[in-house]
Amino acid sequence: MVVKWNKVMVIFEFDSSVELNTNAGRTLLHHNNIQIDKSMFHEEFRNNMPVELKEWQEENQEKSMKDEDIKKYIANLLKKTQFGVSNTKSNSGTPKARPVVVPPSSSGRSRGSNRNSNPSTPTRVSYVNKLRSMSPPDITFLNEPDAPVVELHCNGTQFELCVNAGSNVFTHRYNNVERRFNGACLAKESIKHLLKREIASASVMRVFEIYMSRNNDSLEEKKSYWGAKALESCWTKYNEDVVFKGAEKDHKKATLLGLEGAA
Repeated sequence: MVVKWNKVMVIFEFDSSVELNTNAGRTLLHHNNIQIDKSMFHEEFRNNMPVELKEWQEENQEKSMKDEDIKKYIANLLKKTQFGVSNTKSNSGTPKARPVVVPPSSSGRSRGSNRNSNPSTPTRVSYVNKLRSMSPPDITFLNEPDAPVVELHCNGTQFELCVNAGSNVFTHRYNNVERRFNGACLAKESIKHLLKREIASASVMRVFEIYMSRNNDSLEEKKSYWGAKALESCWTKYNEDVVFKGAEKDHKKATLLGLEGAA
């Protein structure tokens, strides 16, 4: 019985001629007064797993890890940051929040004065206003060998971060994580998904950190810290550990179910 890609209920049927006994809690199995190692059943299932189930599992493991989830993760991460909080304290001694103000549009209209405007026309917000309001950039995922692993485009209304899973740097980071499994890794799609998430989130956090903290720099000076090489360097052992620990959970789930081939 398939519940989802990493959760399967397997029912083992035995010939009636095989006399098996169990304890009162039905947690142990005995044959001729000898306890049976139930992991043997898992091993047999793994070795004889139907090809259709393997293919279904691989397909749905990948589908369950959506790029859209990464965008939601980063949006929530920005909400939790303290970039928009001042160091001044209220009377209670706790930091007093300083809201980030987005300047009004150039049209100068006040609220309720746009009755004759076309409601179907989308509002175009400049990337500067998105920075001020801590709105996350659009995130695009690429698979191009010749493009940087991460690159920010900000010009006019364009505020877009590109993460490239086809770059040599991405492959190098992927291999570093996979080697830590010391054998067959059953969570390869999980590694790829988490790598994209960590690269994107680390880059976005660097962009907003620079924008909010370097008060004496011009916008062009701040943008000089957002080049492809600068954002590529936003990677540490901590990020690799986050990817490994996350993928390790999926690897263990697949191992417990005996689902080799889930990679």
